[in-house]
Amino acid sequence: MKRNKVFALLLVIVIIASVLVFYNIGTRNQNNQIQTGVSVGEKAPIFTLNDTSGNEFGLEDFRGKVVLIEFMSTSCIQCETQASYLVQIDEEFSSSNLEIISISISPSDTESQLQAIKNDLDADWRFANGVDVGGIYEITDIPTILIIDEDGVIQHRSGLISESSLRSELEDLI
Repeated sequence: MKRNKVFALLLVIVIIASVLVFYNIGTRNQNNQIQTGVSVGEKAPIFTLNDTSGNEFGLEDFRGKVVLIEFMSTSCIQCETQASYLVQIDEEFSSSNLEIISISISPSDTESQLQAIKNDLDADWRFANGVDVGGIYEITDIPTILIIDEDGVIQHRSGLISESSLRSELEDLI
């Protein structure tokens, strides 16, 4: 009986510790600076990619702007829906400081497939392959939307999000 109580107590401690780690409790360092991470409230990890036109760009290039990153794949049906919302958002916020980036995390997606989607959408934002970036940001589902504020801090992270909800999230930052 005593053994069961000890086991139950240890199980509770492990669960609490796991929850704290999962939700990144304590994301500030000793100097009260936000640490780099992949959760809301953390400084977004920087990256550098080449877009479908072969131009190199990095997250640091957009410091001072709000950055919306769509992690996607060319074979993802929900990603097509999300991209159609992004077309509307891009048009609506075209005169703002919003920068949109679509990053494929599928190793089988080619530059020409991404360029074809960009052309079909008549999108003027960047498309790039970024399997490694998907790993850095711990992307497990697509689409995943991240919104990063002007200071490089992640303010929103979600899966498929409606156009109206996306608009609302952006209006709070722009």
